[in-house]
Amino acid sequence: RTYFKYYLQLRTMSETGAKGKDKEQKELCVSIPTPLTPAMPAFVQLVGTVNTLWGSDRILRTGQFLGRYIGGSREFGGEAQALGLVFGAAFSQARYINRIYGVLDSAQGLIYDVPKGPTSTRILKILCHGVGGVGYHVLEHIALMIMIIRRCNPDKIPAVKAWLEKKGLWNRADDLDALAQWCWFVEAAVKLYFAVMTRRKVQAALKKAVATGNTAAVPKLLNHRTMVSCDIIKNTTDLILAPHYATMYGDRPGFLSLRYVGLLGMAGSMSQFVVRYRQQVDKAYSYDMGLAM
Repeated sequence: RTYFKYYLQLRTMSETGAKGKDKEQKELCVSIPTPLTPAMPAFVQLVGTVNTLWGSDRILRTGQFLGRYIGGSREFGGEAQALGLVFGAAFSQARYINRIYGVLDSAQGLIYDVPKGPTSTRILKILCHGVGGVGYHVLEHIALMIMIIRRCNPDKIPAVKAWLEKKGLWNRADDLDALAQWCWFVEAAVKLYFAVMTRRKVQAALKKAVATGNTAAVPKLLNHRTMVSCDIIKNTTDLILAPHYATMYGDRPGFLSLRYVGLLGMAGSMSQFVVRYRQQVDKAYSYDMGLAM
């Protein structure tokens, strides 16, 4: 936002023909790339969304849960169900690799996204980034490493296998993954709390803008309301999916059918993809922006 503010200032000076001391600033204005605007072609905006780790993860997540949905729906037929389960598993495994950035991303949140203010807010942010972020990804990365190692012929890695068995980890990849889902549950709960708070404040600001005739602010507030509503949908579905996967500890089944898992997962994925897509032209939005409103 600071970058955009200075860009507008420099652009105004350039367009009004400022001279003298403004010359250097006009040259600087030319060197600054034009920021994304609502006039950006939809295809370019889509590419910009997918060409990020978060955006690509939404694509993989949609494929993962679409496969689960097909695999759990008899009306598609036996062959389609079998293929759906295979493709769903493949997309799920691809997400493990794609989310390798998770620990660093969450650590950044712990360092820079814990605001000064009420203790309750700070605690919630620490839980979100510490437990829901770092804790979740550490457990998932360990599980991923064990799954990769187990694909190797055990006879060729006797020392590695012996060490993992000694630590009780050789057959625990799925259990570690199940434990990680409780971390996901914590993150979803905290984000849902902030998103609901943000929506209330955005709605109040929208009503005030309409009442005072501030028509210039209405489109942006409407966009923010749509985006935060999508975040609410995503985190609500996560709150249901997380305990479903967490209860699979020890090879136990979850409490949802594959059909409902697929529906909830796709709803959450597509909702957050809408957010990421719109954020390409609205950098000011965040699910917790209500903290500053």
